[in-house]
Amino acid sequence: MVKFNKEGFLRFVKQNLLILMTIGGVVIGVALGLGLRDVGKDENLWTQRNIMYVNLLGDLFLRVIKAIILPLIVTSLISAVGSLDTNMSKKIGGLAILYYMTTTILAVLEGVALVITVQPGKRSDDKNDLAEAQRTNVTTADTLLDLIRNIFPPNLVQACLQQYQTVLSPPKANPSEQDLDLWDISSRFVDGTNLIGIVAASITFGVALSAVKNDAPVLLHFIQQLSVAVMKVTGWIIW
Repeated sequence: MVKFNKEGFLRFVKQNLLILMTIGGVVIGVALGLGLRDVGKDENLWTQRNIMYVNLLGDLFLRVIKAIILPLIVTSLISAVGSLDTNMSKKIGGLAILYYMTTTILAVLEGVALVITVQPGKRSDDKNDLAEAQRTNVTTADTLLDLIRNIFPPNLVQACLQQYQTVLSPPKANPSEQDLDLWDISSRFVDGTNLIGIVAASITFGVALSAVKNDAPVLLHFIQQLSVAVMKVTGWIIW
């Protein structure tokens, strides 16, 4: 028979308080969402404006989380890689990029497979012309090549705001062409942080800083202290 230990239970709760609160928040949110979904349905209680009011706190939380992601990734990677031995930092940096690329490629392949099989967002009452207008014409090969191109951003400042994307358009000589491989190819930069490019640039800078750490100890120390400050702010946001 397992003996209940109050002190051990309180210690467990204290050590895992964030996880428990997160799980509790998800459960409460799902329960309230399902319970209030049909409340006031006839009176149109849940207008877009009312939903906006309810969503305000969650929107603010997501905004600050998105704002802190970039400085958190950059300072953490540079300080961690820069503190290692040169050979070790190169190895870990390469493994980090390989891991990120592998998980991203798997996510892309999974997304393509789900779009083909499940077709999320498609409803039986959708009009064919509307579905055709909203369809994104892109091949798996183009998506994977865009992933590789985004590892090498032409501008690091731009990489914080935009990422590269291949655009396919029907050929002018044959607008009804259905084979995407024969479509005209162009490119554009779309809104969204190019995280893989930022990760690659941060690791590269960290490796370089590791190689010259004896000549630039002040810079490494500054980035390490900046990382500590960013982590502190992240803790404040999460709690």
